[in-house]
Amino acid sequence: MYAHTPTMYLMAVAVSLALAVSVATLVPIGSRKREGMLLWALGLVLYALTYLLYGLRGQVSDFFSIVVGNTALSAGLAMLTHALLVFQQRKWPPWRIWVPVATAVVVLMIVDSGTVRRLTLGVILGLQAIALVVIVVQRLGVTVGRGKYLVIGGLLVAIGIFVSRVAGVAMGADQSVSVDHSSLMQTVTHMLGLVVLIFLTVGFVIMTKERADALNVVLAMRDELTQLYNRRAVFEALGQQLAAARRNQTPLSVLMLDVDNFKALNDTFGHAAGDRVLCEIASTVQNGLRAQDVAGRMGGEEFLVLLPHATTDEALLIAERLRQSIHAVDCLKRCHLQTTISVSVGAAQFDPVRHAGGDELIVCGQ
Repeated sequence: MYAHTPTMYLMAVAVSLALAVSVATLVPIGSRKREGMLLWALGLVLYALTYLLYGLRGQVSDFFSIVVGNTALSAGLAMLTHALLVFQQRKWPPWRIWVPVATAVVVLMIVDSGTVRRLTLGVILGLQAIALVVIVVQRLGVTVGRGKYLVIGGLLVAIGIFVSRVAGVAMGADQSVSVDHSSLMQTVTHMLGLVVLIFLTVGFVIMTKERADALNVVLAMRDELTQLYNRRAVFEALGQQLAAARRNQTPLSVLMLDVDNFKALNDTFGHAAGDRVLCEIASTVQNGLRAQDVAGRMGGEEFLVLLPHATTDEALLIAERLRQSIHAVDCLKRCHLQTTISVSVGAAQFDPVRHAGGDELIVCGQ
């Protein structure tokens, strides 16, 4: 027993539109940060149009059911491609996205042979799906979470559908669309098509949510002005480093940096100039540290630097290097100020006997 083909078309239309509305409603009204969501929703609408026109085969002209329907399917994949590129903050020339659609239109308009059209369209759609996989895989390492794997899984199923269609046409099997007869191939294809829709859309939505969650974690840990760790995050890092130092019997040192005459600088040049100075100091400190070191802004003009595996002598060398680097900053060029910057730096090494916790260690470093 096979599924009723018109019902399968109707299900595809309903699911596509429901997913499109769901994705579109995730975009806050008036927000410019859409992550490609509206483009994805439009691609789903085009997918719904495709199956609506397929289902109307025999009730509307072949131009609509064949030419417009298949063009909408290719355009839908192009929209998904555009949406993924927007999500990844990448830009492709428009022609790279839309050439497959234009090629599909040309084939549908000038080729009379149904076999040649089905074969060529299967290749075009398959290549579009492969391009989508390549786009996702290229940024696999920098895309957080697991939503990307759902997207890749859905695309691999789609590629399998297009490959089977091309193979069927090449072997002479009847791959034409019919609303009057149901077959095992049509039933399997429609069911897998729904699976593709759900996997792709749910995966894409999860990708956007996972990235937003990761960004929120970063924002919660970073000082908004300098982009160093904020007070809370640097204290958490200090607690972890203290525990490791106790457990492994390894040295741990800290540096406390205080900008000299910062209040006078603010009073003379204004708070905006003071902010520029703090950002330049933060950048100089970050660039002067080792890979394992951690820098954070304690508040105001105070900075804390954690130096795991560093003794007091090593910490003093690093402190002097940072002090000289900050003093050498070209304030006129970097901060648009006719002045010089200097900092006072204190250093202390963790002693399990003297220091019960991070607060005591920081006090010793001041």
